[in-house]
Amino acid sequence: MPLKQLISECYSADEITEAKNSLLSDMDTLKTSNFPKIIRKRRNSANRPKPLLDIDDIMASLTYLDEHQMWLKISQFTATSPDRMPSTRLVEGDLAIVWNKRSLMEEQITSIIKRN
Repeated sequence: MPLKQLISECYSADEITEAKNSLLSDMDTLKTSNFPKIIRKRRNSANRPKPLLDIDDIMASLTYLDEHQMWLKISQFTATSPDRMPSTRLVEGDLAIVWNKRSLMEEQITSIIKRN
């Protein structure tokens, strides 16, 4: 599952916007004139909802910071509630294993009940 989709499913539109605004505010303090053009106040577009557009803006900003070795010049950002972050493994594969085991247990229980 793509990172952007995971973010949009775990965080509200307001939380994503708040994160974007915090990042852009920090970037403003760097006083660099060649930042990528980022629209500060987005609206839903015909093709994409606002949270996905904001996530694109965050990714573009982070890419810029990475390419220009500016990571150490801004604040460190962390998740306020890491428990809300999904495990991509759970989403992509581990859940299928749990589901298969559950199905096997259900079959075994049904088999035992039929014998008695």
